[in-house]
Amino acid sequence: MSKFIFFGLRAFQGIFAIVVLGLSVTLIKGQGIGSYPASFGYAAFVGGITILGAILGGAAAVFDQFQGIMTMAMDGLLILINLAGGIIKNADCQDTTLENRAKLYENPFFNGGCLNAKNARDICWNLGDRIHYLNSRCRESTADCAFMLLIAILLLATVAVTFTKKR
Repeated sequence: MSKFIFFGLRAFQGIFAIVVLGLSVTLIKGQGIGSYPASFGYAAFVGGITILGAILGGAAAVFDQFQGIMTMAMDGLLILINLAGGIIKNADCQDTTLENRAKLYENPFFNGGCLNAKNARDICWNLGDRIHYLNSRCRESTADCAFMLLIAILLLATVAVTFTKKR
């Protein structure tokens, strides 16, 4: 029974990791001016390494000799990596008031990149007719973080199943 639970947890880990990688790439591609924030690259790395962990963990579900301390160590590392990525940002994405949009506009995670204009405010990519992208990029980034936290929870469950199976 625990083999099916273990394999199911790994399958969801892989699916969630694909979502994280996809959202991260979308955020990176949506950067209009300049380079993207480093946290987007980190989130893409987290998605990719977690996919690899899901594949290796799936192999461990099939071949019992791979389960054990190495799998738990890999999962522990992936938990830390996903937790670090999952707590990166905090913003109110649903609020479409001008005051909140001004906060989102100044946030490099959502503004799409800015040019420094002399004697004026910075000119950012998501301005004018692209202002609605502030909230959508905010929601994408929030979903990215949420899925990383869900992966960390799944990995905690996987470590618990591995530990109880080895006892």
